[in-house]
Amino acid sequence: MSAVEPAEVDALAELGTWLARNSDGIRAQVIVREDGGKTEVSIDHRLSCPIEHHTGWHVQTRPTLLPRSSFPSFATAKIKAASTDRGRALYCHDPLSQEVTAALSYHLDERPGLPLLITAVAFRTDVAGSAFMRERTLCAALVLKHHLHALASIVGRDGHVDIDLNKREDQLEMAAELGFRPAPRVRGFRPSGVHLRQLAPR
Repeated sequence: MSAVEPAEVDALAELGTWLARNSDGIRAQVIVREDGGKTEVSIDHRLSCPIEHHTGWHVQTRPTLLPRSSFPSFATAKIKAASTDRGRALYCHDPLSQEVTAALSYHLDERPGLPLLITAVAFRTDVAGSAFMRERTLCAALVLKHHLHALASIVGRDGHVDIDLNKREDQLEMAAELGFRPAPRVRGFRPSGVHLRQLAPR
């Protein structure tokens, strides 16, 4: 991934502000059901965002193929495994390319005191040399993250979202661009790597 361009920061900030202001609308699209003591999640949400190039982002829990030529294999494997587990994988389709531009998986522990944890994020890897495509995959991940904030609020986790990353500089950089900051370890929870948290959007 290339270095951060000012235009990318502006695009992320503008989209992030809109997503935060429309958190109630996002929350309404996150469907949570309890089935035998297990929490099932389903989302099929197409955003009506007025910002240029951002109307029509489509978030789904429906399993979607992630091409190996476009996404890192370690992330796609985790996401594929999570896609059959009660909506534990999210995919964001880009309205411009009509392709998945980012995807993630997460863990929702049955113990209510533990955070909602992102277990894998798949950014596009075929964006080298294209600042615009790097911006698109970051924006898609941001859209997904705001849907997880909504879920975390619904299930009583205060709207916070955590993530556990290894110490790869590129991953930590992109997580920081999405708003994640270093956080203390959570008692009773044993993630590996660098533990980060994004508080609920205000």
